[in-house]
Amino acid sequence: MKKKFLSLLLSCVTAASLFSFAGCGENYVLGERNPVDENETVYTVKSEEKYKNFIDFFDGDGDVYDIGDPYIFRYDGKFYLYSSLNGEKRFQGIIPCWVSENLVDWEWAGWAYGKGNKENPETTIACAPEVIFYQGWFYLIESQTGEGHYIFRSKNPNGPFERVSENLGGKIDGTFYLADDGELYMASATHTGIAYRKVKITEKSGTAEVSFGEPKSLESATLSNAWTEGPGYFTRNGYSYVTFTGNHVDSASYRVGYSYTTSDFIYDNLNNIYNNVTLVSTGEDTDPIYVGYNGNAISALERFSNYRGTGHSTNTYGPNLDSVYTAYHNAKRINYNNVQEGSARRYNLTRYYTNGGYLTADSLANFWVNKPQNPDYYATADKLIAGDGVLLSDKETAEVFTAELNFKTTDGKAEAYIGYVDQSNYVKFTVYNDFLSVIKVTNGKQKLLANVNVTTGSNPDAVHVIKAVCGTDRAEFYFDNMKKAAADIKIGKGKIGYGESTAASVTVFTNDAFGTSDFDAVKNLTGTFPAYAYVKGENKGWQIKDATEKKNGVRQGEKDSTILTDNGYAVELKAGDWVKYNVNAPIQDWYDLSALVSADSKGAIVEVIIDNEHIFRMDVDETSFGTAEYMNMSLGKFFIDKGEHTLKIRVYSGTLKVKQFSTEKNAGGYGEVTETLTSKPDDVKTLIGYSYYDTDGMCVNEYIDRTMTYWGSRGMTDYEFSVDVKLPIKTLLQGNFGGGFLFRAKNYHYAANSKVPANTFGWQGYFLSVTNSGLLLYKCNFNSKQIGSVDLEGGKTFFGMGEKSINIKIRAYHSELTVYVNGEKVISFVDAEEPFTSGYIGFYGVGGHMVLKNFRYSEI
Repeated sequence: MKKKFLSLLLSCVTAASLFSFAGCGENYVLGERNPVDENETVYTVKSEEKYKNFIDFFDGDGDVYDIGDPYIFRYDGKFYLYSSLNGEKRFQGIIPCWVSENLVDWEWAGWAYGKGNKENPETTIACAPEVIFYQGWFYLIESQTGEGHYIFRSKNPNGPFERVSENLGGKIDGTFYLADDGELYMASATHTGIAYRKVKITEKSGTAEVSFGEPKSLESATLSNAWTEGPGYFTRNGYSYVTFTGNHVDSASYRVGYSYTTSDFIYDNLNNIYNNVTLVSTGEDTDPIYVGYNGNAISALERFSNYRGTGHSTNTYGPNLDSVYTAYHNAKRINYNNVQEGSARRYNLTRYYTNGGYLTADSLANFWVNKPQNPDYYATADKLIAGDGVLLSDKETAEVFTAELNFKTTDGKAEAYIGYVDQSNYVKFTVYNDFLSVIKVTNGKQKLLANVNVTTGSNPDAVHVIKAVCGTDRAEFYFDNMKKAAADIKIGKGKIGYGESTAASVTVFTNDAFGTSDFDAVKNLTGTFPAYAYVKGENKGWQIKDATEKKNGVRQGEKDSTILTDNGYAVELKAGDWVKYNVNAPIQDWYDLSALVSADSKGAIVEVIIDNEHIFRMDVDETSFGTAEYMNMSLGKFFIDKGEHTLKIRVYSGTLKVKQFSTEKNAGGYGEVTETLTSKPDDVKTLIGYSYYDTDGMCVNEYIDRTMTYWGSRGMTDYEFSVDVKLPIKTLLQGNFGGGFLFRAKNYHYAANSKVPANTFGWQGYFLSVTNSGLLLYKCNFNSKQIGSVDLEGGKTFFGMGEKSINIKIRAYHSELTVYVNGEKVISFVDAEEPFTSGYIGFYGVGGHMVLKNFRYSEI
């Protein structure tokens, strides 16, 4: 039935002949639509070198190293990675280090600490080692068995490090944060959540003394009210994002979330949105674990590729200096049937996109995706061109660019340049006596842009870095990863380099800034990306009639139609306007397209056009937004082959105001389905527990603790379903039944051991709990929020003494959730706070069992 439905839809998607705009939806004729617009540049997405999560690492002994809690640190044009404990080596007190230029291909760089010495109690089971460059030295922090932190110091990022402190406390997962004013902080997990402390480092007799200040809690850095650990951060375009992980490393739903702030200090005024999860995969979509119930075991390798336990991340700017990436691990960990797979963990890398208060992941990348973009220019010192008292790149930057200049100081002095056109036109950085001055020279006339304090420190071998982020009308200047100055000024194109007496090192630039490299990047389907991150170039990436160029606009030098809202940008598109994205599909399939759209977009008709060939109509339906100005909703479905394509969004009628797009595979749909449930239906899988079928129907959870049975597909969106429900007398007498129906459900998690307790609400989506005395409707995000109920008085039940059955119908249409009992509406709720838009239907039993019969499903 499903294949026939897909074929029928696919036969209707190829566009034909004439192109014209009609005034309303009734005049829309798919066969008369032209996929190519006037003056449009049609192109094919260029294929790039690929990688696929997870990525194996090898240590200096040639062993595969189980990468846990990866931390990435950039220094002198390269990335260094450090990892937690590994197997038996965790007891040897050693900390590993690898080096890379692109975040994907890593080489062994050595044991950063303790190689050959098994008597290092301070690093036995060394948890979450992280490194920072501070005042010319490298400082490493790690937590021994999660019980407080030790600090180490080295002249080099790959060591050898020497311990410079005793145990300073702070529980586990310490991460350094160097504020722009030069103050150093450490954030870590504590029993009450994430807390941060000021760090004081004092030079003394060729070493350093380190102490921590009093902790301050970050109440808004939490993950579903659960145990939270593994803090990280990055700053971009005036927003700072604090990331964290939880709830337990042995949990299938170990995941990453975030909070954000617009304050100068990243730990001030943090905002925590409802669904702040960026990375999660519990593995329920591929190979469910049946061991112990029907003997259908799968191999350890298959279980590992089942891809769960994604967490403890680190964030970094990519090789092109402009993109943002996060590295994290996945794990063999706990299965649904509570089988411990072991401690093996692997390294993963995913691109992040930002849009104000929104931080989103470019899928989990556990399929073939593009490697991080390289910079436009990368040179060692010997490749620079000498002349006229300067050492310069042999290429110019564009008008918009980001540059990184690495150098050593000589007697505390150094000179660097950007925007160098000739001896009368350039921007010069001068480091001298712990001051950094920035001077712009135009036709020989000087203008001082900044004169600020910096510290080069006591390590003469230290390579310092100046980073310049330059847009059309603004520039930001960084020294040793601290933003030291900003100016509303145009730097302009030119060469970059150094004074001839400066000890130059790696020199890098890319012709992007403030996130503009996100525009041409290939977006991976099953991810989320900002609507404004469409391909560069009018007629190639966009046609917008009312577009205007905005000073310091998000598109940096291009006209756009963006609207700045309270927490991010929206793109406004009117009839005839279009924008285009490069995309990568993991499989040939139907995909749901959801969008965060404004309430005044209702009634708009939108087209999705794949490769300028296939057109799919979509609609912003008339539905309730409740109190929300913008709401996430499914617009419709499109079909796409595996691999790289262009995806064009074109407005046919009305106005579309949209902040971001999300995609989900397996959205082909089922049309209408009727099942008696006297035998097992197609597309049913039991993740945990036991369901059986006989003439009475489907019995859920008769003999064991709990059962989770899924039906349908991850990409199902707007639908209604009904089923006849009966609670037998035994369950009614027990009085503690907690089962019912999941819908729009994903990422189910279950475990029950001493470390990871069972969680009745361990998934994302909605849950209608059928109780002895009524119904309870919840919104779940690995916790619960009750959003509706039906309560019966006087100890009554819907089921009498077990002899009655009732018909329950659930309707999920955009943000509108409705529940009916025997045809009567009993619960109605509009979810105006980040509604879940797609997911499975689940039959859940705990604390007893229920019998289901006559299942009916239909798409809306």
